[in-house]
Formats: sequence, C-alpha cells, structure tokens
Amino acid sequence: QGKPEEFHFVAGLMEGASGLTGRFLQAYGTPSVSLEMDLYQANKKMAQQLTWGADMEVPHLANTRFILNFGANPYEFHPMYIPLAQRLKQAQQKGAILVTLDPRLSNTAAQSNKWLSPNPGTDAVVALAIAHVIMERGLANLEFLEKWTNYPPQKLAQYLEQYTPESAGKISGIPAEEIVNLAVELATSTSSAIIAGDGVSQHSNGVQNERAVALLSAITGNIDSPGGNCLPRRYEIAQPEPQPPKVNFQDSLLHLTGNITQEPKVSLLLTYMANPVYSSPLPDEMTQALKDERHIPYFVAMDIYLTETAALADMVLPAATYLESYNIQSPPAYDMVPFINLMQPIIPPKGESRSGGELFLELGRRMGGDVEKFFAFSSVEDYWKTIASSFPELMKDGGWDALKAKGVWSEWGASPSFQSYKKQGFNTPSGKFEIYSQTLEKQQLAPL
Repeated sequence: QGKPEEFHFVAGLMEGASGLTGRFLQAYGTPSVSLEMDLYQANKKMAQQLTWGADMEVPHLANTRFILNFGANPYEFHPMYIPLAQRLKQAQQKGAILVTLDPRLSNTAAQSNKWLSPNPGTDAVVALAIAHVIMERGLANLEFLEKWTNYPPQKLAQYLEQYTPESAGKISGIPAEEIVNLAVELATSTSSAIIAGDGVSQHSNGVQNERAVALLSAITGNIDSPGGNCLPRRYEIAQPEPQPPKVNFQDSLLHLTGNITQEPKVSLLLTYMANPVYSSPLPDEMTQALKDERHIPYFVAMDIYLTETAALADMVLPAATYLESYNIQSPPAYDMVPFINLMQPIIPPKGESRSGGELFLELGRRMGGDVEKFFAFSSVEDYWKTIASSFPELMKDGGWDALKAKGVWSEWGASPSFQSYKKQGFNTPSGKFEIYSQTLEKQQLAPL
C-alpha cells in the first residue's frame, strides 16, 4: 500500500531484475532496484561503458596467439566461468601464449607460460608503461587510433611519456625489461586478447585501472577482431506485449546505509537471492541499516539459505534454486554467434519454495488496477513460452518444444562477424573508442 518509490528491491543474481521480476518492478513503478553484483562489478561496467559503449569485453580466444591476463583467475572463477575457461584451455593447447600478472600464484597463473607478480593495485601503471613502449617504438596500430578513437595518437604518445618502464618498475615491482618484452610481444603478435580480473577494478580508482588495461587493445588494434577483445554478441530479450511503462532503475543498495536517523525513505525492502550484509564493502553499516526499523520498517528476504542478511528480515520466503526454475538468457557468445539458453526445472520446487518468477506473477495478479493487466499468463512456463515466440527464426526451428528439448538455440551454421563498429560506430557519445572521456571530464574527473 506504499508508494512505488518506497519499495526497494535488491537482487543477487545477474538476471534478478529481468523476466517476470523485472516486469513487476516496471509495472509497479519502483525505481529503487539494485543488483548485488554491482557492488563489485560496477567499476568494470562503468569503465567499459565509458570507453567503448558495452558493459564487458569478450576475448575471442579461438583465433588468438597471445593472451595478457591482468589479475583474472578464469581457471577458478569468472562471471562467464565455463565458456571462458574452456576456450582458454583450447587456445593454450593450440599454442597461444598466456602471460598472467597477479600478486598471487593462482591456478591460472600456475598454468600460464609466464607469471609476473606485481605489487597489489599497480596493474594500471604497468598497462600504461606497456602502452608507452608500444607508442615509442612505433608498434601501435595508427590506422585504428586515428580513425576509431577520439584522441590524436601524437597527443596520446606525449601523455604516455611519463609512464616509462623504469618508473613503472619501481612502483609495480615488475622489472623494466619484462615490461618492454611484454609490450613488444603484445604488439607484434598476429592477434592478442586481454583479460582483466576483479583485482584491477575493485579499487577506489578501479574505473581508470580498467580503462588503462582496455587502452592496450585499442593501441594494438585488437578491437572486435578475430583473436582480439570483442563487443558482446547476444540477443535482446524483450518483455512481451503489452509492455509495462519504462522505469529507469536507480541503484539504491549503498544508499540504504545512509543517515538512518532520518525519516524512513523505505516502506518495504525485498532482497532476492542477495546477501548484502556479507558482500557489502560496508558490512557493519549495512547490518545497522537493516536492523533499524526507523530506517527500514519492513524487510522481506527471499533466499535458498538463511543467510546473514535473511537472519535480520521480518519475513523469510524460501526460494527455489535454479534447478527448479525457468529462465531464458542470452549471455555473451564466446564463439561470436549469439544464442539463447533455456533454464528449466529438472525437479519440482521443494517444500513451500517458489521461484522469483512465481512470486511476482502471483503478486502481479493480486495487485489489480494498472498492474494486473501485465500478468495475463497462465504460468511461469507460459510467460517464457511467449518470450520464445518473439524470435521468428527460433519458431521456424521448432519453437518452444525444440528449445525445451535442446536447451539452447542459435542460428546454426552462422559465421561469426567482426568489426561491427565499422557499420554503426561505438555506442559512445563520439561514436568512437573513447580514450578521452568527456563524461568523466564533466564530472570533474580525469578524462584520460
């Protein structure tokens, strides 16, 4: 019965604010939606969006000859763990060189051709020194820099003069000659891909760290090319008609830890498969905010475990696991041909547990008024079946029944395409790869 802006929703899954959940949030009109992953992915996403207009890079490892890894550990963990680890191993088996920079001897570092151990937090200065060597030695891809970036190569070379291998070596602990060798190998390989891990972006200067690493792909011209760092290929999964009014979600998770002595701005907080007490960089403040009923009068947690966060809730709803739920996804394609995955239950939900889709489908029906009309689906499966029917080529290939049988659909036999920016530019204000960010400059932050 509260106002839409007083309902805060926090999801712990990447898809947590999509599907029927996202449909309800849009129909009800709440702007206060947070993804828990943004607590530790926000810097990377922001840097990638600012630089080339996509939220992540996809290394095309099938054709790469040299892989430079800044602090990632894909043989143990990655948001796209299995697709990346599988192709990384295949690339190495075909002779690709893997160099890992990581203070820790991770499983990935141990399986690399070379492991270099920089001082923690110094990835950016190493990346900029590598860029300096490439520019100084005339090894840069000037055609890409001049045509598809928004900063003149001459001015970029002048800017990079301060980042010498010697000065970077003193800061990072990586010998200057190793930095030079890395630069030459990266620039002279027929194709190269770069992977950046959480150790690059999970710092107060993480956005600029990530941008410094991304700069290397632009300087060498390995952008959206075979064996390079590519823009994500995926299908857009749109809500079926009638579509609810568009609401721009505003991240509110850290705002919950604000001044808790103020009048409550939250009538109801619902967390779904999220544990911010555990994952927040401010766990004590988050705990205090969730405990204080003046700040958050009513708190509902929906999860598969009684987590540290759920233990503080007024009501706990048992959630179904992914093995008991439906979902359609189109994750970034590591073979550069987009595809659709169907997640479907292999067993019925246990006990009284329900999926998020089931919860919000029932809520939508019960809300009445302007909300109810968006939930005229007989079941969660009926909703996803409607989604599937919006893809004409999928329908030609057997539609929902074929998707259920195979679990995946693609335009089978389609060849990967590259350098899409040559047709439509980059999704940035300038339409180019933005070495110089006017968006950052307007916020009085360093544009380079």
